[in-house]
Amino acid sequence: MLDINGAVEAEWPDEGVAAHYGDPVREQRGMAEGQVLVDRTNRGVVKVTGPDRLSWLHSLTSQHLERLSPGRTEQALILSPQGHLEHHLSLTDDGAATWIHVEPHTAKALVDYLDSMRFMLRVTVEDRSAELGVLTLAGPLPAEGGVLSNTYAGGARPVLADGVGGRDGVGGRDGVGGRDGESEVAAVLDGPFGTDLIAASDAAARLAAAYPVAGLWAFEAARIAARVPRPGLDTDHKTLPHEVGLIETAVHLNKGCYRGQETVARIHNLGHPPRRLVFLHLDGSADRLPAHGAPLTHPDGTQVGFVGSAARHFELGPIALGLVKRSLDPGATLLADGIAAAQEVIVAPDAGANVKVTLRRDSVPQPPAGRRTLLSSGGRLMLRKALLAAAASERIRQAAMSAPGAQAIVGRYVAGESSEGAVAVARALRSAGLLVTLDYLGEDTTDARRASATAAQYVHLLGKLAVEGLTEGGAVEVSVKPTAIGLLLGMNDEGAGAGRRPPDSGEIGVRIATEHLERIVTAARDAGTTVTVDAEDHRTTQAGLRVAAALRPRFGSLGSVLQAALRRTEADVRELAAPGVRVRLCKGAYAEPASEAYDVRHDIDKSFARCLRILMAGPGYPMIATHDPRLIAITRSLGLARPAGSFEYQMLYGVRPDEQRRLAASGAKVRVYVPYGGDWYPYLVRRLAERPANLALFLRSLGSQS
Repeated sequence: MLDINGAVEAEWPDEGVAAHYGDPVREQRGMAEGQVLVDRTNRGVVKVTGPDRLSWLHSLTSQHLERLSPGRTEQALILSPQGHLEHHLSLTDDGAATWIHVEPHTAKALVDYLDSMRFMLRVTVEDRSAELGVLTLAGPLPAEGGVLSNTYAGGARPVLADGVGGRDGVGGRDGVGGRDGESEVAAVLDGPFGTDLIAASDAAARLAAAYPVAGLWAFEAARIAARVPRPGLDTDHKTLPHEVGLIETAVHLNKGCYRGQETVARIHNLGHPPRRLVFLHLDGSADRLPAHGAPLTHPDGTQVGFVGSAARHFELGPIALGLVKRSLDPGATLLADGIAAAQEVIVAPDAGANVKVTLRRDSVPQPPAGRRTLLSSGGRLMLRKALLAAAASERIRQAAMSAPGAQAIVGRYVAGESSEGAVAVARALRSAGLLVTLDYLGEDTTDARRASATAAQYVHLLGKLAVEGLTEGGAVEVSVKPTAIGLLLGMNDEGAGAGRRPPDSGEIGVRIATEHLERIVTAARDAGTTVTVDAEDHRTTQAGLRVAAALRPRFGSLGSVLQAALRRTEADVRELAAPGVRVRLCKGAYAEPASEAYDVRHDIDKSFARCLRILMAGPGYPMIATHDPRLIAITRSLGLARPAGSFEYQMLYGVRPDEQRRLAASGAKVRVYVPYGGDWYPYLVRRLAERPANLALFLRSLGSQS
């Protein structure tokens, strides 16, 4: 397919096929939106025939192949006696032959090994790479990374172009075009990214006339984004299956003996493989990708692993896979060939050591001392919902706020209870090159005097900040929750009963909140800084936006906060993406009904990414509030097209402080959200809901009461 207009040939190890056809970003989008044809004919093709073929391959590989049904696809490994990865096989059987495709430049070595193991068995091994190659109909794939949901499950296969293939258009032995009566398409395999066709060269031209084409740059970017390793690029001669996550897809743990099985069984039972695969979000400001095999190092120069494959993804920006020491701190920031890289765990440090959990409490095995038990995604969601419910419990609030040991964890996220403490923290953050927004804690105020006192506290704080010289140019600003300054006042009891927030309908509350906010914004303007109106749960969203909109014509720098978790937010973002308007985009930290908000993390992330693109392409001032390395990387890439200083990152006080400083040191504007005040309980519990690992420490502080 290198004769297609615009084709550019790929480099090692993919010589002979196209890297792209002139627009790799468009090709990636095509893979996310539908099916595209990817030329992978550089891969090796091996055919095994004979009545003993399946039992023979079963004995040589890591997979259970003895009763492989015709048409089913499997992955299998051939390991060294020490359990190191030698070959990765994608294979299927058509009832008469087993078809295998392998990495480029490896078919001959595989055939030589298989031939050496035939002995007296009735098998024949052929290297068919010269006549047949792999064509992949890839997609549609998740834009943010992932594989097809029907992978290896016999999912629906594509209808091939007219005239391509044999029986039913999907291969067979009674077609034309191949050797010995084989059809143009000799075999069809269900791959993680689509359908792999082992086909003759004529099929490529016919398929390219029927499907959009995409090069290997697009395919590799999708593979890396899906966290799928490629043997030979993301592995080396010492790689063990557990290190790169191939246990789930290519190893059957209950089959008979095969070469290398002892190592697989030992790690599966005891855990602790020497290394682990990580996903890397690379600094988008660099104009290059790290080289394959380049060292992964700590900032101090200590090497902790190597870079495997790298690509520029149309959604995630520059990304890579790496293999690092098991003992490496999962939160450590690395350098990949000199490029800053944030790691994301693919293979957990304690991979293996599998423990079965039963429903009987007294029979649940306890993890060894020091080993961390990781919650499933479903468990994390349940815990998050429970914590957010606790944030609304007055009884739990009183117990927590009176616990003498609770301040140990509170101090990580809250700058004390007084304005003096808030100013001191702001001063320290400014000296570190960070911007600041201060939030006086308190919400759901239904007392007029308290609402007025909160507004007075903000005016007092702004005066102190100005005297300290911290407000110049908006370096330290304030964030205000509308319900803290009276938005709920005047709501009737029916709307506010039983622990629920009232709907966005109280005109008295809107008027009072607007008046108090005007006092605060006026004081901020006099101090030379700005105000951002915080977001709360969905029942106050519309009223909060109304309050800000009423004052913005006179106070153009007044900012608003939008939460990606809410289904309405994309429309709100489009409305507020106007010249000069300051918009903070965050994920959201409130328990919301499914009718109003997304409750699956992946859907929230997708909403955030959509809103992020709207803001970064618009004429306003985006304030991107996230700690997610993927979203930070996307923001960095989108920011390359914006004027310097025209957007900022925002992060919470006490969360990823090293990353805050790293971004600031790279020249980015980074603002830290710093809360203070005595009413810290609801805020803290929402932080625990976002990071449940801190829950144990907090519960121990509550348990210290006596």
